[in-house]
Amino acid sequence: MASIKILNSMSIAHELKQMSKDVHLGSALPIDLLLVLKQLKELIDEIEDQHSDDFSKAAQLYNKQEYNGYTIEVRTGGGRYNYDHIQEIVNLNEQIKVLQAKAQSSYRIALTSLSAISEDGELITPAKFIPSKDSIIVKKKKIQ
Repeated sequence: MASIKILNSMSIAHELKQMSKDVHLGSALPIDLLLVLKQLKELIDEIEDQHSDDFSKAAQLYNKQEYNGYTIEVRTGGGRYNYDHIQEIVNLNEQIKVLQAKAQSSYRIALTSLSAISEDGELITPAKFIPSKDSIIVKKKKIQ
C-alpha cells in the first residue's frame, strides 16, 4: 500500500497560506477566507467520520512510534458520568437552576443601581457576568 504524500509547499497548505497572505495584504476579502476554511472543516469532518475505524486501527498499529516526522500516540478517552437516573441529584440540579436564575436576575437589576430582594426579604447576591468571545456563525444557504 502506497503512503499518501504529507502536505507540502505545493499543496492545500500552500494555497491556504497564500489566501491568508492575500487577506492580510487587502487583495482578498476576509469573509472569503472564512468561507473556504468553513468548507474545508466540513470536508475534514466528513472524511474523519468516514474513516474513523481506519484511523483507530492505524493509530493502534503505529502507537508510540514516529511516522513521517510525526509521533503517534493513542490516549484512552476519559468518559463522563451521568446522574440523570438519580432523583436526588436531579432535584438538586433543579434547585441550582432556580438559584442561578435568581442570581442572574439580581445581576441585571443591579445594573440599574437597585438590589434584588427574595420572597423572604433577603438580598439576592448577583451573579458575576463574564463576557465571552463573539461567535461567527456560517451556514450554507439551502438550495430549494
